[in-house]
Amino acid sequence: MIGWCHLRRGLRSFRLDRVQHVRVLDIPFERPKNFEAAAHLTFSIATVPRTFVVEVLLHTDLQTAVTELYASIGLFDVCDDGVLLRARTDSIDWFARQLARLPCRFEVRRPPQLRAALHAHAKRSLVLCAR
Repeated sequence: MIGWCHLRRGLRSFRLDRVQHVRVLDIPFERPKNFEAAAHLTFSIATVPRTFVVEVLLHTDLQTAVTELYASIGLFDVCDDGVLLRARTDSIDWFARQLARLPCRFEVRRPPQLRAALHAHAKRSLVLCAR
């Protein structure tokens, strides 16, 4: 559910299973111009605070990056060398698996634990395919 948060004075995404009570107010609210609920929700999911901050330079175009990784994984910024992915994750191993399936080259800028997880994933994959 998307609504106006009076506490934080801004649009927020609320999980319905966490809403404990609702109070109807006599305060008018006008939907922002050009507001897209799906885009707002995707942005909200992509920017949830998590344990690790991730930055990866993807050597591809924006459409391919979003198609392969999905928009909710993080924020995508087009730059001279491709697409810079800024994200947060609680699982470095999960993030490494997402990157490992990409059809393009990429450079991990941070965190260093992500590089180590990618190396470990590659070693596991080689062992599994040799069987």
